[in-house]
Amino acid sequence: MRFMARRKGWRLAALTTLCLLAGRAADLGDPVARPVVTPGLATAGNGAGVGPCAAPPSARLGPPTTWIVAGQSQATTFGMSRRTLPFVWASDLNAYIWVWDPERRVGHWEQYEPGVNSAPKGQWGPEVQLIREFRKDHPAATLAIIKYAPGQTGVALDPDRRDWNVHSRGEAWDRLADMTDAALRTCRLTVNAVFWMGNHNDGLRADHAALVNKDMGDLVRTSRARWGAGVNWIIGLPDDTAPYFAAVGEGLIELDHADPLMASFDTHHYATQPDGLHYDAASVVQLGRDFYQGWRELSRSRQLPPSREESIRRALSQF
Repeated sequence: MRFMARRKGWRLAALTTLCLLAGRAADLGDPVARPVVTPGLATAGNGAGVGPCAAPPSARLGPPTTWIVAGQSQATTFGMSRRTLPFVWASDLNAYIWVWDPERRVGHWEQYEPGVNSAPKGQWGPEVQLIREFRKDHPAATLAIIKYAPGQTGVALDPDRRDWNVHSRGEAWDRLADMTDAALRTCRLTVNAVFWMGNHNDGLRADHAALVNKDMGDLVRTSRARWGAGVNWIIGLPDDTAPYFAAVGEGLIELDHADPLMASFDTHHYATQPDGLHYDAASVVQLGRDFYQGWRELSRSRQLPPSREESIRRALSQF
């Protein structure tokens, strides 16, 4: 069952104003943007009182919303520096990103700043607009983002280069799982959604493109087995810059149609940089906007949480 609007490739029903109520309860706390160091998976601390968990449980009206942004360089995205931001960024005290050292397996939360800590190497991506869209609906809620999108990575098992295949050891999936597990343990966070923009490399070979439905299905199922059966997946369909893009798109759409917790959308109308491959700044912002629309519409299929006003009234009634 799908709930996305049919706009530029959205494949679901029209959006209604009830979506505005679909967010998590607002956060009345005042998070402090100090990092919490997590010294590896085995000894990760609980992170209480810092980062996205700064507000004590009695002051919060719900847990932080935790999102993963993943895929390949179209999600990173390539070439997006502080100078390319098409708007003035207003610092968000309640939006955090997980900063992770994969060699030392040490991580900490930082207040998100595009072009500064928007990994890798400060490149900002669709998470910029995801934060802005989320903030419109949830002015005081806490948002925690985990981002890992290495370039030139397909989901097919590839002995010649790193990939996202769940059967590859020590490659993209294992690295994302490693850093995400550490981030979640800082204060018992729960992954709410994965925003995926990838599969370009799968479209470079016919045999890899033919396996996208199976390989992506394995990745989605593995992620839910690890982080919870209710994890939403919002997927941007790759454009036509790879020769077998149509087969990739068909595999992803078929997967979407069979999964009530998945949503997909077209990116063929996005503009690219001069390399003809990576999105320009305006299209990166549009990617974030489309991601958020998908997440918000999927949220409608679940029981709506209390409105922000109702949540505040409930909290105040405890005093």
